[in-house]
Amino acid sequence: MAEAFPIADLVVFNRFLKHIEGRAKGFTGGWEIPKGSRTENSMGSEDSARETYPELISEPRKVGWIWWVYLFLYAVAIPWYWPAGYRGPLVAGFPLWVAVSLTAILVLAIWTVWVIQRFWRGVGEDA
Repeated sequence: MAEAFPIADLVVFNRFLKHIEGRAKGFTGGWEIPKGSRTENSMGSEDSARETYPELISEPRKVGWIWWVYLFLYAVAIPWYWPAGYRGPLVAGFPLWVAVSLTAILVLAIWTVWVIQRFWRGVGEDA
């Protein structure tokens, strides 16, 4: 059975956290947070994103069908649909479900690279 922390240890830890919190108030690491940045806006509307990143022409999150492909690839990569205990034939020494998951992860990585190359455009980049 695990022992519980004594109350005295919790009190000391709480004092330590308050000390650290007091020292860190107003600390930005020497960097100023620009007005209109994402840390200032909680949800970051399209206008605030345009103000923060004016050099960005297009980005993948605005293309809806991309997310459906991501959803499909993640659904294939996570082996939730295989029966419990199913092994199937071996593919390159792996059970079938492992080979399907690894292939889906590889396709997911390639898909991400393609999406970034195709849809993430900034000012001065060739189309």
